Amino acid sequence: MVLAHDKTEAVNVVFSDRAVKRLVGKTATMLLEEIEDLAETPPSTLFPQQILDIANKDVTFNILISDDNVLINSTMYNATDAYLSKKSKSSTSETVEEILESTESDFGEIS
Repeated sequence: MVLAHDKTEAVNVVFSDRAVKRLVGKTATMLLEEIEDLAETPPSTLFPQQILDIANKDVTFNILISDDNVLINSTMYNATDAYLSKKSKSSTSETVEEILESTESDFGEIS
């Protein structure tokens, strides 16, 4: 799980194995095993190199909006896929706030 944020909002995102594999070439399960191994090997490091390589980079991800997100305003989302973002003048992206506003228009006001 990671805390994802932009200039408007922060949400918790649980990444599926597919999303993690697309970003770093390994499944989340494989990375967790590496983290356990790294913790036991001095000098201990908290994160595998694949995670450090994507730190502070922009990532675009597809999220699943569940009933809990709509009905009880849960800020926990499941990422079904993820991509390193390629910024260009022709690309557009929605902020977290814009996504939440569009969800409200589709399902009524979220309180």
